[in-house]
Amino acid sequence: MTGIDSASDEYADNLKIAERFFLKTSRSGFLFAVCNDELVQREVNSTLQFLLLGKGKTLYVHTWQKGDEAVHPLEQLRLLKKSVPNLAGFILAGLDSALLQNTDLLVQLNFGREALSELGIPILFWLSTRTLRRISNEAIDLYNQRVGANLYFEQAAETTDTDNAARRYVAQETVRSNDNIRYLEARMKLLQQQLDEAEQQQRDPVVIANEIVLELLHVYNQIPGTAQLMQSLIDCYLSSFDLEKPENCAIVANAFKCVGEVKKALDLYEIALKKYRELAETNPQTYLPYVAMSLNSLALLQSEQRNYVSADAHYQEALKIYRKLISDSRNKIYLADTAIVLNNLANLHLDQKDYSSAVIGYKTGLNIYRALAERNPKTYLPDVAMILNNLSNLLQGQNNFSAAIEGYEEVLKIYRELSCTNLTLYQPDIAMTLINLGGVYYQPTVSDKEKSLECVKEALQILLPLVKNLPDAKNHVDIALQVIKDWGIDPEEFVKQLAMHE
Repeated sequence: MTGIDSASDEYADNLKIAERFFLKTSRSGFLFAVCNDELVQREVNSTLQFLLLGKGKTLYVHTWQKGDEAVHPLEQLRLLKKSVPNLAGFILAGLDSALLQNTDLLVQLNFGREALSELGIPILFWLSTRTLRRISNEAIDLYNQRVGANLYFEQAAETTDTDNAARRYVAQETVRSNDNIRYLEARMKLLQQQLDEAEQQQRDPVVIANEIVLELLHVYNQIPGTAQLMQSLIDCYLSSFDLEKPENCAIVANAFKCVGEVKKALDLYEIALKKYRELAETNPQTYLPYVAMSLNSLALLQSEQRNYVSADAHYQEALKIYRKLISDSRNKIYLADTAIVLNNLANLHLDQKDYSSAVIGYKTGLNIYRALAERNPKTYLPDVAMILNNLSNLLQGQNNFSAAIEGYEEVLKIYRELSCTNLTLYQPDIAMTLINLGGVYYQPTVSDKEKSLECVKEALQILLPLVKNLPDAKNHVDIALQVIKDWGIDPEEFVKQLAMHE
């Protein structure tokens, strides 16, 4: 095993130990992680927060900064615990810089170790090698109460091998914690193993790229948070992909879209579409569905780039193909694809302020999804909620508040039912719908202050612990706070009272 391989394994193993520490420690406990590189510390913090979020738990990273010495460190943590609902643990960083401001910080933590234990949650302390020497002298009692050996994250963690090991671990945990994509776990692990073995054996990169990497990219594209894994595969194997095959062009285009390479994604979608059109000329029964799929993928990205004319034309052509396909009773499998295009086209019409066309598109797609959900609710209820939410947003924008409330209430009911089997996945959707309802209930014609505040209160209880981990959570929190402010209530006082109640 090389030095890089060893560092990679140690990094991933330490990550697992830290994750288990927060998952398995039911009450208080102290663990110390040692690293001199602040960037590595931040990467580990983000990874742990993401992993724990997938298990329905919230980690809070507290960095002692200048000015914090005015408040006793233990009191800082007590206040933070009160302000963060459903807190599962603390990660404490910034000790080195904090000690420059408050030279007694370690002594204060040592004498307050029993009070730290009384917080009743696991705490991970980040130390540099310099602080490690100090803590063994100035806070020896606290240090001796640690639950296990120190975790060392060396600078070698910045190597590509180590990064990929950690990212793979995150991807595996993401799949395990998400019922909707759990079926991908075995295939992903097998492909990763095949890739490692092929690279170690120094097999032909063309063979590796086309027999393993393409399928692995396809799997990663279905898993949240795998953009960096996809980027590393693209960097290594792009020149080896066989892009004469349209299916390969589509896979690589999806990967480019995921990593933000829009121009390259558009080019490959165009190539895939052209090749599928040529194949469909001689074998329409087999390849027309692929033409429609390529048209939808291309239109979706064009719409995101505000190329509305091209996007509209491609959506309309895709819709025409799917409608022709489903006219044959043997092709009812394309009903869901038809609904997807109808929803996407309605979104485009909404962006263009063509509201009547958007309403028709949403309602037509909704009817298809409702029929599909009657036979297969587990698969299609999320789609019913998605398109019904889009329709309700539009109705609210048209001041049709009663219809919007009816739609949002059904969406909320669906997401609550779905959350019974996958709470982590659907909690943000529940919060978003509650905020939508809270906003509608503020409107004069349907005004109901009590219902409005009940909705935003529940939404904040869900979202506040997620703000550090989910980028969209902050935006939703801001909207909820604005609803509170619109009612003439101080948002800060509202959140403070909420934290005290929690």
